[in-house]
Amino acid sequence: MSVSDFCRRTGICPPYRHLPPGGVPLPVGDIVAAAGTALATGWQRTPGDTAPGDAASGDAGRAALKALGTALHALTGCRHAFALGTGRAALSVTLQAMRRLAPARDVVLLPAYTSYSVAAAAVHAGLLVRLYDLDPATLAPRMEDVTAQLDDRVLAVVACHLFGYPVPTGALRDLCHGAGAMLVDDAAQAMGARSADGLAGTTGDAGLFSLARGKNITAVDGGLVVTDDDALAAAVAGLVPWAALPCTASTAATPSVTTAATPSAPGPVTGLATGDASGAAPGEASGTTAAGPSTGTSPAPAQGRAAEAVADMRLLARVVVLRLFLNPSLYWVPASLPFLGIGTSRFDPDFEVGPLRPLQATLAARAMARLDAINGDRSRVATALEQRLHHVPGLRTLCVQPGATPVHLRLPVLPEACEWPGDTVPEASRLGLVRSYPLSLQDLAAEAPRLATHLLPGPDCPASRWLAATLLTLPTHAGVTEDDMDAMADNLSAVMAGVPAGEMPGVPAGGTSGGTTCGSYEAVRTCPAAGIAVSGRPDGGAR
Repeated sequence: MSVSDFCRRTGICPPYRHLPPGGVPLPVGDIVAAAGTALATGWQRTPGDTAPGDAASGDAGRAALKALGTALHALTGCRHAFALGTGRAALSVTLQAMRRLAPARDVVLLPAYTSYSVAAAAVHAGLLVRLYDLDPATLAPRMEDVTAQLDDRVLAVVACHLFGYPVPTGALRDLCHGAGAMLVDDAAQAMGARSADGLAGTTGDAGLFSLARGKNITAVDGGLVVTDDDALAAAVAGLVPWAALPCTASTAATPSVTTAATPSAPGPVTGLATGDASGAAPGEASGTTAAGPSTGTSPAPAQGRAAEAVADMRLLARVVVLRLFLNPSLYWVPASLPFLGIGTSRFDPDFEVGPLRPLQATLAARAMARLDAINGDRSRVATALEQRLHHVPGLRTLCVQPGATPVHLRLPVLPEACEWPGDTVPEASRLGLVRSYPLSLQDLAAEAPRLATHLLPGPDCPASRWLAATLLTLPTHAGVTEDDMDAMADNLSAVMAGVPAGEMPGVPAGGTSGGTTCGSYEAVRTCPAAGIAVSGRPDGGAR
């Protein structure tokens, strides 16, 4: 009996076609190359080795990291680069390195609507947090909020290019430097995107890229830090010497920063500096000295050759599973298992800081060579979706900043009215239509005591609250077909059909998607949704 006959006779139809919200191709050739790196690294590793990729791991580990460093330098032009096991670890280490350079400053400014991992990294670094609101039309920082909160306690401002849409950073960087603060250019979701100020991830004092699942390219997980600031690079190297990537001709001049990790590099450690670990007050991490947070980088016990081999095999298994189940015909399997927490946004500041493994470096370097093609494919899907949605009344997408080139990690969609018809965000998980961050950080603090203890009072952020309650994202990855795009448009058309959308205050009538309709911050302040916490909405809030 065929599947279709079984469905027709029993009424039981498994959701075999289920689009993941995000994804990136993992070619078999890349997986084979990564396996070869793991095998060669394991063969060359000797008993007593510490971190994967260090000098004792032999030529294979060094070659993999060098290839990644070379590819990253070709992309960004930055002279210093570091690779860590996760993006949040990379951000935490970057913030701690900045604190070393300015030990009297203990506050970081974050966008109120962003990935929870950004806030988790700030808490992990032992810093206090202030929030600034976003322009709801572009997701750019609201400069009034930043300006009002920049004082002599602010260490850094983090600017995020969400969903692959670059925001301008030039004026923000000048504002930060004028106040003695630094700028973190967080391009975790925007590798390859450009604003009028330059390549996303390269326009601040430090830049960040993510290699996690669902990002522009993936190595299953991982985080990359780039900078042209020699002092900042030396501070990062002082915290995680084993994370440095060889990437430029300046290696000979600054070996402690740009060469491969030293033989004494540690394995993963549980936090370099976090005040929560010992019950210290926020902003006063355990071991804090006049020079800033303690590094916590004393070598961890060696895992041994067998343990490293097992870790590589587990990671390769995750790569194979990721390739297999990101197929829309199979994604319903992990999506139907609640204990996996697929699609759930989590705030977790208790994470390890460890290295990117050589096999991950191989995956990342090979994928980076195809970055333009991958981003081009996503942009073509996004353009095709926008053309379909242009005919759906009451919808709009983000406004693209002048001179910017987005990479469309996902396609954000918003109602022209303050709220969706029926006051329910029309999520459709089988089509990949989902919200990303169901609570603004301002509201998340009520559910995350660790964040609440680090969060300082600041301005209200109604646009971020409204975005969390309202913004819907559509998938743009290579698995999306023409039929899928038609189904998404039909789904949203059905939601909007026959329902008077009303006009969002301050939004011109008749605008739809493609960046043709731009709301205003003051308009969002008048929307009822901007004053309602997401957890109190009829759709149940957090996923």
